[in-house]
Amino acid sequence: TMTAFQHLIEVFRPRAVRACATSAMRDSRNGTKVVTAIHEKTGLQLEVIDGKQEAELIFSNRIDRQFTNRSNFLYIDVGGGSTEMNIFADGLRLANRSFNIGGVRILKGAVPPGEEQRMQQWVKEHACQSGSIAIGSGGNIGRLHRLAKLEEDVPLSRKKLSQLISQLSSLTIEERIRTFKLKRDRADVVVPAGNIYLQIMKWADIRAIHVPKFGLADGLILQMCRQNERI
Repeated sequence: TMTAFQHLIEVFRPRAVRACATSAMRDSRNGTKVVTAIHEKTGLQLEVIDGKQEAELIFSNRIDRQFTNRSNFLYIDVGGGSTEMNIFADGLRLANRSFNIGGVRILKGAVPPGEEQRMQQWVKEHACQSGSIAIGSGGNIGRLHRLAKLEEDVPLSRKKLSQLISQLSSLTIEERIRTFKLKRDRADVVVPAGNIYLQIMKWADIRAIHVPKFGLADGLILQMCRQNERI
């Protein structure tokens, strides 16, 4: 895959390139060897970014500007291995945190002991503010929003999210693929990932989640654009 990316880079000659890995590589025993092998074979320098950097990049999109009539935001990004959250209130980012809970990590039974309790405590301490809204990013919440057949600017209610997860949970992986036209690597992880969003919304007493089309990759691109503007 990285060799294919390198060929594309050679063809299109972009001004800047950045390759990043997240939770799976952070926890991998052979992560350093993988980074070295990729560099030797492709010349690409893969960065293994930590949870705080990941949250910063997601937040850099400043999607809150779309919601100028609201002051409190809870950003939630659920990946395969981790969940990043940012608290934004009255024009300021108050807190951010990364937790080792993700859709794939749940499927593999690899969530560290006590991590869910730590996440719950953090949400209740930082995110339970009157009038807060949730903003979700990530492939799974995007897919769930589309399954709800909503326009992009219409939030997904907690009730509808719960109904979708219950419906998907009652089906086998093969049935999810056939019924909802899901890819196999989405069909298995969408339920545990969706449950993370749902649980966080319950802890924070938030009844709907906005799902704009942005994520970590968008944050990386935006950051590189800003850096190149200064050159």
